[in-house]
Order: sequence, then C-alpha cells, then structure tokens
Amino acid sequence: MQRTIPRRALAPLALAAALLLSAFAATTSVAHAGPPLPYRAFGSDLDAGQVVESYNGVALVGRTVADRRGNWIIDIWPAGARDGDRITFTLDGARTGAAITFRAGNFSPPPGVSLRPARPTPAAPARAVLPRGSIRR
Repeated sequence: MQRTIPRRALAPLALAAALLLSAFAATTSVAHAGPPLPYRAFGSDLDAGQVVESYNGVALVGRTVADRRGNWIIDIWPAGARDGDRITFTLDGARTGAAITFRAGNFSPPPGVSLRPARPTPAAPARAVLPRGSIRR
C-alpha cells in the first residue's frame, strides 16, 4: 500500500526549506563580503630610506619608505580615491612623472611604478630688450 502526503502537509515543509536555504545564502554572502580592496602600487630601484608618497589631487592617500633593497609598496584605499581617479607620486617630496589610474583591488603591473623625478618644464627663451637707439648702424 502506497501512502500519499496531503498537499497541505507539504506547504510547511516547503516554507521551512525555503527559510533554511535563504538563511544559508545570507550567511554565505556575508561571510565572503568584506571591505573594498586597495590598489597596490609598488616599485623598486630606490635608495634605502627614500620616501614615496601618493596623491589624489592634493590629498595624500599613501606614504611609505623604501626598504634596504630599494623596494616599496603603497596600498591606496578606496576611502581616498574612486575608480578612475588619477594618482600621482612624489619621491622625497619632489614630483615624479609617474601616475596610475585608481581601480579598487588592482595593482601596478610588473615591474611596478617607475619613480623618476619630473622633468622641469623648459622656460621660454628670454628675449633681449634693448633701449631704442642702442644699436648703431
């Protein structure tokens, strides 16, 4: 003899199963959710102790000191930059020509950010201004 379960009896079981699965899904997504990841900028070939700073506009968003091998790492957190922001660098307080585009969770592609002092903008050539009549013909 085969027994059948009335449909009304299945409804509470289906509801309990749905609640159990949704609770499991909620705890699973919360367990993997975390703070946004930083952009990791790094480089090498510096002198030990040189100071590297990163800026988003005029706001300082990272600072580090080169280790004894000349390597450095700065984590730039999303609290200081948004995706697409241009991040610039200084080396011992002097501007460099280096810049990256911030993307949370990304990192500088190898070999890293090359920090070279920025070349000064060449000044326009000076024009000599002579008083009238100072040139003899």
